[in-house]
Amino acid sequence: RALAKAYLQALGKFFASGNITVPRIDVERSAWHLMPVLFRDRATRDRVRKGLGKRGIASQVHYPPVHLQPYYRKRFGYKEGDFPVAEDAARRILSLPLHPQMGESDVERLVEALSGILATVPA
Repeated sequence: RALAKAYLQALGKFFASGNITVPRIDVERSAWHLMPVLFRDRATRDRVRKGLGKRGIASQVHYPPVHLQPYYRKRFGYKEGDFPVAEDAARRILSLPLHPQMGESDVERLVEALSGILATVPA
């Protein structure tokens, strides 16, 4: 929770630009197994993921919308376009590193890298 709070505080400087938002999560109640960040578009998300990777910082794309999983496609006939809001979020979300071995200095390093990457993103 301490790392999640540090992330949320540090990421706050990006919110005004519209490049990043975070899901509304109760910091005290969440298990914090992921630090999801929502970018304004897929291109920005992909640019950030690539830039973080070049700096040796892992990130993940989580999760495809449930309705597009094979079981739900087959069982209920769901297809792309059935839940456009979920599909849009899935294209723009990125999970930043968050694990017990991290410290606040790791969060600071990631936010510094993110700042450098986002500085190259067209407005």
